[in-house]
Amino acid sequence: MSQLLLSVVLTMTLSTVAYAQPTLETKQRENLRRCLDGRYPSLCRKELLTRAEHAQVAEAERRENLRRCLDGRYPSLCRKELLTKAEHAQVAEAERRENLRRCLDGRYPSLCRKELLTRAEHAQVAEAERRENLRRCLDGRYPSLCRKELLTKAEHAQVAEAERRENLRRCLDGRYPSLCRKELLTRAEHAQVAEAERQISQESISRPGQDSRDSNGGNRGGPSRSYGGYGSGGCGSRGGPGWRRPDGKCASWRD
Repeated sequence: MSQLLLSVVLTMTLSTVAYAQPTLETKQRENLRRCLDGRYPSLCRKELLTRAEHAQVAEAERRENLRRCLDGRYPSLCRKELLTKAEHAQVAEAERRENLRRCLDGRYPSLCRKELLTRAEHAQVAEAERRENLRRCLDGRYPSLCRKELLTKAEHAQVAEAERRENLRRCLDGRYPSLCRKELLTRAEHAQVAEAERQISQESISRPGQDSRDSNGGNRGGPSRSYGGYGSGGCGSRGGPGWRRPDGKCASWRD
């Protein structure tokens, strides 16, 4: 009996070892695959690599780093200590070219590394920034984003008119008095804006479902419900639900 038990235990042990072995090999194989990808060195468990695999992985990481560096857009992700002298020169040119492209866009001066520009490129970039700034200024909606020191005298007048026109549009909306720069309005426009604000205020008072009517028992955002007394000839005295519709008539159960 004891021999049979020993045999069973031995068989189970050997089965467990046989099962565990492929699992360990699978993990090593998957780790090697990830390491040889070269893009994610921090995910590579190098303690699982053989000496030959270490050399292969180092080459994969160097190759992937060079690819990233030559893209030129993300200098902070480039590990320059892995580059050869010739590669350093190639990467410097890639970063210079990408920086010039970004600078000539004109929209993001803070992202432009002007120390990488030639004198001729400085002039091109200054013109690109001036042109983009004028476009933003003539929009009229964002005066705080307009760098008025870059505008000519004629452009100043155009921008002032754009801001005045946009301000009038906002003022005539009537809903946001605090955003209306009334010092830019003419006397006639002042009257128009006052009327627009008055109408908005009147609509908010007369519109059903406002907070001022919620105290009568109406649901917030729904019709106001004015309740009549039961048995006193009011709404509900004839079997209705006991509240009035927005038109003043007693509601029925269908409402």
